[in-house]
Amino acid sequence: MSTESIRRRIATTIAIREILLKHPDGMTTAQLSGKLNTSAEYIKNILHSEYGFYIDRYMTSPRLTAVWCCVEVPENCPLPEKKQ
Repeated sequence: MSTESIRRRIATTIAIREILLKHPDGMTTAQLSGKLNTSAEYIKNILHSEYGFYIDRYMTSPRLTAVWCCVEVPENCPLPEKKQ
């Protein structure tokens, strides 16, 4: 993977996370790709491979479609303690 494609993937992942956090009811890959002007397949690949994204439910219009959400991590989330 080239440096430019890595940068694009990171930027797209951050954008997806920001959009989903602003839409707590979730969005489909088609809706996300429309907002980001990127292919739905590329969005789907990121959603499946990055942490914090999950399928909340499925819609049936006209076929089964996943509605994706993003985990909201608290800003001051404590780190786990080391086991002695």
